Amino acid sequence: MKLKSILFAILTIILSGTLAFGQSNQADLKKKKQQLQREIDQLQRNANKAASNKKLTLRQIGDLNKKISLMQDKIEVINSEMRSLDLEINKNSKTVNNLHGQLGQLKKEYASMIRFAQKNQNSYTKMMFIFASNDFHQAYM
Repeated sequence: MKLKSILFAILTIILSGTLAFGQSNQADLKKKKQQLQREIDQLQRNANKAASNKKLTLRQIGDLNKKISLMQDKIEVINSEMRSLDLEINKNSKTVNNLHGQLGQLKKEYASMIRFAQKNQNSYTKMMFIFASNDFHQAYM
């Protein structure tokens, strides 16, 4: 809109200048017209470039905002994973501690069974000898 106003003002100046000089040299007027048209075209290119840069900049800002949002979401997911892994580590640590306790208890039970078996080995051996014999005389010997 602003560019159209500038173009209208320039054209008005050109037309009024032409009427004022009326009988001026046609070649000079044509050169002046071409010069003004080049300036207008340059202004239009600058305006288009500025608009393009503005759109590009706005798009880049939007893209950066989206990227920031996605990175924040990713950070939240990573934090959730870390919390989940911490809970799992704590659970596994408790399980390991419980298993160490059970292992200690089983070692104690095993040691007492070995001692019991060692103490009673002679009597079991004698009983097995008696029960394995074919007759009383064989068991007595």
